[in-house]
Amino acid sequence: MTRGDIVLMDTNVIIESYRTRCWGALVNTFKVETVEKCWEEAATGDKRRAGYVVIDVEVMKTSVLIYPVTLMELAELETRLAEPDRLMPAKSICLRTP
Repeated sequence: MTRGDIVLMDTNVIIESYRTRCWGALVNTFKVETVEKCWEEAATGDKRRAGYVVIDVEVMKTSVLIYPVTLMELAELETRLAEPDRLMPAKSICLRTP
């Protein structure tokens, strides 16, 4: 990978990059993209749980391209998948067509 390449991130990658303190390096090196659902998931969770990682979602909004995914897009995607019931909404960015 080279500087400026697009990196698609799901919720787990976002959380792990905050936990390992490499978020800043990632967004300053790559063009990070995700979907609204991942942004929402990163902002939620049980904050009382041991090991909970706090994500600054407001900073994330300004440093990442966040795509909305409409119900129509999800429906169209489901018609193309062999097993549509296994589709996680937050993963839909990886399957978008240009």
